[in-house]
Amino acid sequence: MRELLAAADLPAPDDVAHVSRAVIFIWYETKAFVLVDLEEIPDGDDPLDGLDVTQLAIDLDETTDLDEAIDFIEAA
Repeated sequence: MRELLAAADLPAPDDVAHVSRAVIFIWYETKAFVLVDLEEIPDGDDPLDGLDVTQLAIDLDETTDLDEAIDFIEAA
């Protein structure tokens, strides 16, 4: 991801969180994030069908990598 951003002349993330089912890249100033779901993409029309937002919020709440990202955790 970092190489992709550098090649596109985009800023590196301010923080990266590794949770049990995903990796999250966060830019605080622009309030942007990229979530990379590490689970298999489900069969079907909507690739987000397999995203468990409740579990993601639990994972974020339990991680110590994002202690300063309280607003981000609440939004998830």
